[in-house]
Amino acid sequence: MTFNELLELDKKAETTQRPRAAEEPKASSKPLPSPAPRPKPRPHDAKRDTTTPRYRDTTTPTMIKGIRKAVKQLGKEAATHRFTREEKDAIARIVFTYGQQGVKTCENEIARIGINWLLQDHQANSRSSILHKVLAALRA
Repeated sequence: MTFNELLELDKKAETTQRPRAAEEPKASSKPLPSPAPRPKPRPHDAKRDTTTPRYRDTTTPTMIKGIRKAVKQLGKEAATHRFTREEKDAIARIVFTYGQQGVKTCENEIARIGINWLLQDHQANSRSSILHKVLAALRA
């Protein structure tokens, strides 16, 4: 359909207007029919219920509170971890980006958040945790 044909259709739509109020049929005194009754909801069986995906939205408010509490505590135990250059650069970019937004953070805080998340996930999900699955994949 060309543009001109579309314009013609638009003009036809403008010319076909609703009838005026005087021309409209009078409302009948008959009552309107009642709507059809709704069917009763069937009880859900377990096989048809919607289930929450296991690994989506695993961060819960209680998990965030727990991680926040752990990271707020001053870590006094010194530890040395070996990171790849890519890992260090990625963490540095995160620290820089948040710094530009006015959020003060550091590499140590980012690492502690990650470690505490892994620990809580492993405690809650054991063999279905990310830590367990990655360790199993490393050993395969």
